Formats: sequence, C-alpha cells, structure tokens
Amino acid sequence: MALKNLLSNYKARVEALSPLLNERARRLFVASEARAAGRGGVTAVSNATGVACSTINCGLAELPGAEPQPASCIRRPGGGRKQKAETERWPALSRHCFGFYK
Repeated sequence: MALKNLLSNYKARVEALSPLLNERARRLFVASEARAAGRGGVTAVSNATGVACSTINCGLAELPGAEPQPASCIRRPGGGRKQKAETERWPALSRHCFGFYK
C-alpha cells in the first residue's frame, strides 16, 4: 500500500514539473527522486514516471558534479544533430541528383 502511494507521488510530481523542465533538469530531478527512494528507487521511479532506467542512471552519475549551465545550453557540447554540411558526404553529387527533380 505504501509503495503505491509512493509511486503515485512520484508520478504526480513529475507530471506537475515536466512542462517546466528541459531534458537535463528532468533527468536530474528523477535521479534525485530515485536516490531519495533508496534501494530499488531507480526501478520504482522508472515504473511510475515512464522515464527509462538508463536515463535515471545517467542522471545519478551526473548528479554529484552537476554544474549550472547557461539557459541557452541544454545538451553537452557536441550533442544533438550534426550540421548538414558535416553529414553531406558528396555535395556535388547531391546537387546534381536534386537538379533532376526541379
């Protein structure tokens, strides 16, 4: 019975704060909830919130040394999608191929 109340509390807190948090803040928040829950906390928080265990474990690893980041920076440097120029291997060939469609 107490476990059900605990899980519903986790879910309610995450749902209330989720629209206000970015990826990193959400990861750190659920990691702190899992740490506070003690043994089995990662699984309990994962089941209650739908956040993957691997995400919570990454947050737990990041939590002790978490430093504030600028508001404009969510991901680590180098994270996210690569620029189009970096992913395009043969620009002349793609210009030639796309020329047929015009």
